[in-house]
Amino acid sequence: MSLVRSFLLAVMIVWVSAAGGTCEELTLRAGLNGLVKRDVLALYDSGDEAAPDQTRIHKFLEMPLNHLGYKLTYWDLKRGVPSADLTLKHAAAVSWFGQNTIANADAYFTWATWAGRMNVKFVLFGLIGTPATPAEVPKINDFLAGLGLKFISNYVTETAATQIRTKDALVEFERKFGKLLAGYLVMHAQGPQTRIHLSTSDSSPADPSAAALGQPEAVLVATSPGGGYVAANYAIHYDQKRNRLSWLIDPIAFLSAALAGAPSPVPDTTTRAGRRIYFSHIDGDGWNNLAFPATATSAPAVTAAEAALNELIVPFPDLPVTIGLISCDADTAMGGTVGAQNVARKLYALTQVEAASHTHTHPFEWSFYENYSRKREFDRINPPIPRLSAAKPVRSAGGSISGLFDYLSPGSTAIATPALPAKVIPGPLPRYRTAKPFDLGTEVAGSLKAAQALAPQGKRPELYLWSGDTRPFEAAVRATRTAGVRNMNGGDSRYDSDFASLAYVRPLSRLVGRERQIYSVNANEMLYTNDWKGPYGGFAKLKETFERTEFPRRLKGMNLYYHMFSAEKAVSRDVVRTHLNDARAASVIPIEASRYATIADDFFQTEIRRLAPMTWRIEKRGEMQTLRFDDAVALTVDYAASAGVLGHNRHSGSLYVALDPAAAQPVLALRKVAPDASGEQAPGRTHLIESRWDVRELSVGDCAVSANAKGYGPGQMRWAGVKPGPWHIKLHQAGQAKQSFDAVADASGVLDVSLDADARSGLSLEMRCGG
Repeated sequence: MSLVRSFLLAVMIVWVSAAGGTCEELTLRAGLNGLVKRDVLALYDSGDEAAPDQTRIHKFLEMPLNHLGYKLTYWDLKRGVPSADLTLKHAAAVSWFGQNTIANADAYFTWATWAGRMNVKFVLFGLIGTPATPAEVPKINDFLAGLGLKFISNYVTETAATQIRTKDALVEFERKFGKLLAGYLVMHAQGPQTRIHLSTSDSSPADPSAAALGQPEAVLVATSPGGGYVAANYAIHYDQKRNRLSWLIDPIAFLSAALAGAPSPVPDTTTRAGRRIYFSHIDGDGWNNLAFPATATSAPAVTAAEAALNELIVPFPDLPVTIGLISCDADTAMGGTVGAQNVARKLYALTQVEAASHTHTHPFEWSFYENYSRKREFDRINPPIPRLSAAKPVRSAGGSISGLFDYLSPGSTAIATPALPAKVIPGPLPRYRTAKPFDLGTEVAGSLKAAQALAPQGKRPELYLWSGDTRPFEAAVRATRTAGVRNMNGGDSRYDSDFASLAYVRPLSRLVGRERQIYSVNANEMLYTNDWKGPYGGFAKLKETFERTEFPRRLKGMNLYYHMFSAEKAVSRDVVRTHLNDARAASVIPIEASRYATIADDFFQTEIRRLAPMTWRIEKRGEMQTLRFDDAVALTVDYAASAGVLGHNRHSGSLYVALDPAAAQPVLALRKVAPDASGEQAPGRTHLIESRWDVRELSVGDCAVSANAKGYGPGQMRWAGVKPGPWHIKLHQAGQAKQSFDAVADASGVLDVSLDADARSGLSLEMRCGG
């Protein structure tokens, strides 16, 4: 044992001793009295991957881990190894090293071996992190023993004669292995609890101990009680000809197996009140561009914002939409127009429209402004090119006639400053309008104030939508929190026939220092229209992403995200209108974009405390109101032992439990049912299956149900566990009776109602049996 390893081992012992107990006691204390561990250490080396959002873990593993309920703590091994206290707060650690030698490798393996013995699971993708020299093999195998594996020999490069020996349903997920396998390290399974998902017959030199166990094959994909392993080049395949990625393993199924433990609820961001979430938001780009041809609702040409107002927003009062204004488009001192102000007032006056900011000057390259220099900006935008007359309008790449200060295209922007003549600048610029120096306060708080000034009294912007490359720096994200709003954009998830892989479905967020940027759920039309160069109907393919992220697993809600310039053209307006009509007909719950951003933020704050093997208390959840259990056909809610639970629904084998937003710390208890029975016939009490309206403050009696509700469109609801026969339903608003309805529960106790009422400002619901 080296002196370094001996020292670190001694430090570990001191850590345990200082905590005042055995390893087992320390592990229990890290659980904090039943607190379910949802944190995973994401280990990387900044010498290989410069920042967390550039890691393979963020790009490929964070989404599956989020789906399984986990949140990541990124740890750069150049800082050394995590402390004992930090380590024991985590359920697992995951690595995906791209180089053979990581920073502080000797300390890392000593720490990792100790952490594994303290019941921290390890999930190892790709390379181990150190060359497998004879001197390194003992410490490698000390670590791998916790995964039920043993390193046998170095890289096998000649695989022409190699045959697959073991292969199960977890592998060849999106692509089959080729006839010639990639090279691999030779690992053998150690112990009966190691589950081999992929192995080959070529494992020479033979390991006598493995052969004695009857498992001499080389293991390429495996899981065990200690975690999991995927050999390098056996997780994702890159097709160079098509420039496309494909998963060779099912990442969700693999991580679920590798991190398996006691059943625990998963905070779920896709579902609310038993239905899939739908929301829409519009970035203000192209607000003042002209719409061609003239829209169906006006003979003369109108701006894109007016076209969107008339054709895509006013006709859909049942579908909320969040609209982010680029405030300089409405700032006459920056080349904006009074007309833009008037359209913004009309839009923000609509009940279904949520006000938001899409910045002030629309930075394209956020990193440029982290350490801002006006001189550097002038150097970027002042090449020697011909002048353009300020009085002469110019035609945009999309065909619109634009004013001097309007956005032309990602590669051509008209600008004017007191120090710089008006010019057309070829090539990318750091922001849309450069007439004044960049100021973060104006960009965030100032733009929010400008949006609020155009909104009716009592309506304030709740969301800040990132622009350009959507990669804000830490201080910019912090500025949105300081301003009291949520932030969103970036990610650009797609999952369709052109990008047919989970590798293109992004996680919930991006860590920026100590701040968190929430990603939008789906990509916008720019990615479907070749950066708005055509085909302009390409955004229709978004429907495929909606479908593929709903089946076979519900991975995401539905997010209709586009720019104002989509209203410029009839074909693109038609595509958006089709998506809106589909959403209107779908079994969804429409919410505001800021509500989704809040739910996503609160995913990371939610705490789950186990009170008994099948009972949990949910704390600090904010707007996170849905818990999910996968592979739950034999589970249902035990309402007699639960409190603060609205109801439950099922989708693709998963159980979705809706919590009452009015309950501060709901308690959820489950019970088992026969695998061939739903368990819904005797639920214990009346409960909600699904609702298009948000439901809260539920009260249930023998023959009566009351609740408050708020939402958009018709109040479609399904209740279960009610008394069969006629029911009478009354709606009250502000203490006044509004409407009454009659409905009939079927013999199984299911009551379907559709309430034709305006619930956008909220109302009270009373249901009584007997008619």
